[in-house]
Amino acid sequence: MNSSYIIFLSVICGFTYARDHIDDLYDLDFTIVVVDEAHNLKNRRSAMACAFRRFKTKIRFGLTGTAMQNNLSELHSLFDWVRPGALGTQAMWDAFVANPLLQARKSNASSYEAELGDQRAKALVQKCWPDLQLRRTKSKILHELPPRTDHVALCPMTPRQKLAHANLLSDPDVVNMRKNALPCPCGKKNDQGQRFPLGFCCDQGWHKRTFPYLILFGKIVNHLALAFPNKQDKPEKYEQDKIYMEKMFPNGTWSRDLHFSSKYDVELCGKWKVLKPLLEQWKRSQFKVLLFSQSTKMMDIIEYWLQQDFPEFVRLDGSVATKERYNRVEEFQTDPNKFIFLASVKAAGAGLNLTAANKVVIFDPSWNPSQDAQAMDRVVRIGQKRAVECIRLISSGTTEELVYHRQLYKQGLSEVVNTGKATSRHFTGVQGDKNNQGDIFGAKNIFKEQVNEGSNPNPEGNVDDFSYVFQQFAHHGSIVADGKNKDEFEMIPLEELPQSTPCDPNSAEALLRHFGAEGILRNGEIVTAALSTTVSATKAAQASKKPRPSMRSAITQPPLRGAKLKAKIEKKKKMETSLGSDAAHPSSDSDSDPSHANSIVSKDFGARMHPKRISS
Repeated sequence: MNSSYIIFLSVICGFTYARDHIDDLYDLDFTIVVVDEAHNLKNRRSAMACAFRRFKTKIRFGLTGTAMQNNLSELHSLFDWVRPGALGTQAMWDAFVANPLLQARKSNASSYEAELGDQRAKALVQKCWPDLQLRRTKSKILHELPPRTDHVALCPMTPRQKLAHANLLSDPDVVNMRKNALPCPCGKKNDQGQRFPLGFCCDQGWHKRTFPYLILFGKIVNHLALAFPNKQDKPEKYEQDKIYMEKMFPNGTWSRDLHFSSKYDVELCGKWKVLKPLLEQWKRSQFKVLLFSQSTKMMDIIEYWLQQDFPEFVRLDGSVATKERYNRVEEFQTDPNKFIFLASVKAAGAGLNLTAANKVVIFDPSWNPSQDAQAMDRVVRIGQKRAVECIRLISSGTTEELVYHRQLYKQGLSEVVNTGKATSRHFTGVQGDKNNQGDIFGAKNIFKEQVNEGSNPNPEGNVDDFSYVFQQFAHHGSIVADGKNKDEFEMIPLEELPQSTPCDPNSAEALLRHFGAEGILRNGEIVTAALSTTVSATKAAQASKKPRPSMRSAITQPPLRGAKLKAKIEKKKKMETSLGSDAAHPSSDSDSDPSHANSIVSKDFGARMHPKRISS
């Protein structure tokens, strides 16, 4: 009996192998190419993305839980691999999608910018995504998941951390990075008589210092000993770390005997002084904790502290073999005595189910919001029987507040792209726009001197009485109307207001307040003191001097200059001549139609409309 067989040959390999052996794989007659964790192709210039674009297979599938992590170009790179050309070129994507969406995310976006961004976002969701992606969210299984609460705890630094942080912020190298776009003090001018910016004049190498100092500040705000010179490092790194220590503790006051009795000294880590009593309370309540960190060196210090106070823990990082990794996960899941699962975000932030824990702590936040989100999702799984609390520890008044705000910005942008629904707009900056960095982008914000949260606002520096009263409300209490005269207001301290129903004393929010956290934020709230109040007040003052329009106005186009202005004048003269001689016979030439240039229609993103033609 003859029978026919269809034989399917498949190749299963990792990303690194496929990248390194792409010359042997790309021209094989594959029917389908499936890429798991496809967000690894987010950077179109990376060796990984360039290699995978060489596959000749027409049918391609990508699997990922985070299609966009940091910026919109990642989204284009990913879908351009799945279906090349479906979203146009990178330049087309930037012009029709990325730029309008980014401009619309500004808190001070004009009505035209907001409406155009909304139009393009809806076009993506309604016209593009149905043919390019199949998206499934947790809303499908939300009824099977436990309730979850997210908190951001603003932890005060220790006095030694504050001293090192303040000295480093005032160092000339850091000051120059912060002021790189300001006129150079030397006074040199260009051909137009304008002074050169500092970053293009006397300190042209400032950008090379940005990343090293960013890492250094990250060490200071988490544990000061992480910045201490280590003789086991390479000689050049050891010498550089000694220079950094001189900057943080000048005049020879940085000796280890005076400031660093031990790298395990809790006086060098403000976060641990908040976290330790929280862990003690959770242990008494028989909870289990999942504790994440970005740094293995920080994990070494935390491990030492846990051995002293909470010896019932399991550690998992990148050095653990695959087989042993699952053994440790099983040990934590099944052993009721194991209290803490200490893990690195990269090693355990994805692919593991740790439903035995119901408390998650992110010790140090990541610039990539998807890493923190995936780490916290390890416990929010089907099978979790208890309510989940997730806490991110942020050192108040430091760069970590900026990291958190960048997370909110990226998450809001991702939500708009995926759903077409506009979320809250908190920030004035535009990602990738050097001319509009606002309050969260650029070196001036990364290394800026933080606002003192406890300082009283200056009435003379406010735009109007309402702004002053509102700031007083934020700092002191509530605003109520005077019973005799409703136009007069008085300040009522918070202690005299009717108290609301107190929260659960065993909740993370109540415990963090009790154990010294300077502030507790719900997920999505911003650190108001970290934003630039001076800039916003100046803009508001300028705006207050202008007459307010009686109706909604559209954005005005910039004035024409040079050849464009000359061409417009000549065109206007021709039109006036034509109208004078042929008023009864209008020209049929499309160039004379002012709406012709605005009637360009894109298949995916709709009509490019003139600002005045967009209706509210």
